[in-house]
Amino acid sequence: MPRILISFAVGAIWILPFLVASTPAILIGGAWGIAGKYLGMAVALPIFAITFILVAGLISRFGKRGIVKGKFPRELKNPVYFARALYGAAWTQLFYFRPLYAVALAVPPLRTFMFRIFGYSANLDFTLYPDTWIRDLPILNVGKGAYLSNRSTIGTNMCLTDGSILVDGIEIAEKSMVGHLTMLAPGVKIGGESEVGVGCAMGIRVKIGNKVSIRPSTTVNHGCHLEDGCEIGTMSFIGLRAHVGPGIKIKAGANIPAGANILSQEEAEQYFSSETQTLQAQKESILKTLESHLGMGNVP
Repeated sequence: MPRILISFAVGAIWILPFLVASTPAILIGGAWGIAGKYLGMAVALPIFAITFILVAGLISRFGKRGIVKGKFPRELKNPVYFARALYGAAWTQLFYFRPLYAVALAVPPLRTFMFRIFGYSANLDFTLYPDTWIRDLPILNVGKGAYLSNRSTIGTNMCLTDGSILVDGIEIAEKSMVGHLTMLAPGVKIGGESEVGVGCAMGIRVKIGNKVSIRPSTTVNHGCHLEDGCEIGTMSFIGLRAHVGPGIKIKAGANIPAGANILSQEEAEQYFSSETQTLQAQKESILKTLESHLGMGNVP
């Protein structure tokens, strides 16, 4: 039964806009001949677009109660997950209808209408693209001037191997940037004027302060806290629930272990036990060995 209801909802999202848009097109075309047919088609397109968003948005309202934080069984018989599935079906019909979705993002009144009817209640003055993955709009909060790059994932939900789904809100403060192909897990909070570079992965409930710089291809594991003004170098790994204090600079390629609590730059240097440092130590050891052999005359 739940699947049938969702199927009917999806059918309504497509059929009703066609019916509504075709009616004036047929009437105008019948009354005005050939010119009326072209005029009818021109009128039908915006009517279809607005009606499609309206119907999808109204159907999503029946599922809005399921867009809540928590962990739920991924089964349609669960009332929360069924509501989520209904909301998701409505949203994805629009999201994957790329020509219409792209137009809706580009036209300010249509963009506002679309976001509001799907339950987004925060600031709308931010940049995103048709292939920026967003969902669960009621628990999203994006600040003024924020930039969500194309093909980034603002992942408010995560399916788990135990058959459940984890849902949590995501907050991105004003003037912050999420780079191309970067993934944010549920519960991520990013402070103002921070940058998460290209191809990064932020784990569950990672907290990033203001004016933080995370360079490309970095992974920050679940539950980490990066305080204001810290910098994480390219291709670094920050372990589970690690804490990096304000203004700390982590070198490129660093491997910070789980639970680390770095409160000074000296501590950060001690934790820098990456491949780079290891190779450098090996190089120095080899040079010393060669010098020793040369000194003893063992090397011709």
